[in-house]
Amino acid sequence: NNNQPPAPAPPPAAFWERTGGPSGDGKTVISLAINAADFLFAGTLNGVYYTADEGTHWKKMGLDSLEIFSLATTFDQDVLAGTLHGIFRTGDLNGNWTLLGLKNYSILDIELGLSGKMVVGTHDGIFVSENSGATWKRLGLDNYVVWSVAITPNGKIFAGTMYNGIFFSSDQGNSWQRVKTGPVDPTVFCLIAPTDSQLYAATPGQGILASRNGGLSWEAMNSGLPTLNFQTLACFCEGELYAGSSGSGVFFWKESTGKWEELNEGLTNLIIAALIKNSQGRIFVATEGAGVFRSIRLPGYK
Repeated sequence: NNNQPPAPAPPPAAFWERTGGPSGDGKTVISLAINAADFLFAGTLNGVYYTADEGTHWKKMGLDSLEIFSLATTFDQDVLAGTLHGIFRTGDLNGNWTLLGLKNYSILDIELGLSGKMVVGTHDGIFVSENSGATWKRLGLDNYVVWSVAITPNGKIFAGTMYNGIFFSSDQGNSWQRVKTGPVDPTVFCLIAPTDSQLYAATPGQGILASRNGGLSWEAMNSGLPTLNFQTLACFCEGELYAGSSGSGVFFWKESTGKWEELNEGLTNLIIAALIKNSQGRIFVATEGAGVFRSIRLPGYK
């Protein structure tokens, strides 16, 4: 009998699965970092956690009473944690942290340059250390809340601020210029610079902004997005972007199609604070309420 109705299409295969944590006090994850050995570190509202097996098992590693706004790993495998009370470093997994400085500052982003250079965004401007955190000096934008710092391959420094849009410096922070991003200067929670010419910004009201000319001009790239409220962005290979929203989950953009697709199958929490990828190609997302999820396939492949 050939008159059977077509079988319904199978539901999309899950893209994400929940990892084993962090649980309890660690469910709200606001930052992620990964090291060369693929250890994944999660910054939560209650300290730092890590996993050595892609999220199956998590362990606490200290700073329990602190909110961990930013995390980074150095070339020599130290972990850096940015908190409301300065920047900390540890060389082990046992919770032996040392305060590197800036204890009166909220450390909102940590960017590492070459040979011990650290650039951090704080609630009161940008600071730099040239010696792995032994000493710090101001780098400008005093009195601005700097949520995000990006350094292009050719050394331009970009800063995403609260309410005041994007600034950049071509002279190592000696002078700063504000970039015109449109009629309203957005708050910029996340800035990334995959190449010298291509930069992207995640904003909580104007969606995703892109620059194709080294940050001189910016335009919205929100075609197909159901929300304009974004917190984080990641570029894992040229021509592809992942964006994490505050309530609508994860979206994937491919230059070849020029549009965004929703990537939420398997997520139980759609408030996305961070995205990161390990050396095996597995992507991890930090959610604000359900811990960390990991990818179980590639976008575009069911």
